[in-house]
Amino acid sequence: TRTAHCVAAPALGIRFSLLSASCTHTATSAIKAQADILAMPTILAVDDSTSIRLIIRSTLTRAGYEVIEAKDGVEAFEVATTRPANLVLTDGNMPNMDGVTLIGKLRTLPHYRLTPMILLTGDAGPEVIKASKSAGATGWLTKPLKPKALLRRVQHVLG
Repeated sequence: TRTAHCVAAPALGIRFSLLSASCTHTATSAIKAQADILAMPTILAVDDSTSIRLIIRSTLTRAGYEVIEAKDGVEAFEVATTRPANLVLTDGNMPNMDGVTLIGKLRTLPHYRLTPMILLTGDAGPEVIKASKSAGATGWLTKPLKPKALLRRVQHVLG
């Protein structure tokens, strides 16, 4: 005699009707996989260059991260207030609001007080590094971006 099992996770849009214990295990694994997908770290990528955002998005989405994009600091700050991120990657030199200013403003938001923030810069001189650290940057990456170096840094920062 087979026993019918029903596994449901309405928040995930999942409902299984199963006829065996082995199927229950499969369904539980599927629900856990869906939850893991929903729990993937979200990265806010901010750069006025479409090509840089494309490099970031393609590199990190292939590695399983969710990427939210913004074209400048003003747009990024607006996005950050509605969609919290686990990491911020921001260009240093952008119109409307530069990356150092964005980092400083994000640090005033409760969710972003401890969020890692990495400045992307073509000028890693001492003045830029000092200003980014003062604003609350966790670190920096130099441009041009190398996808492997970007991924290694993100993995290191997010653990």
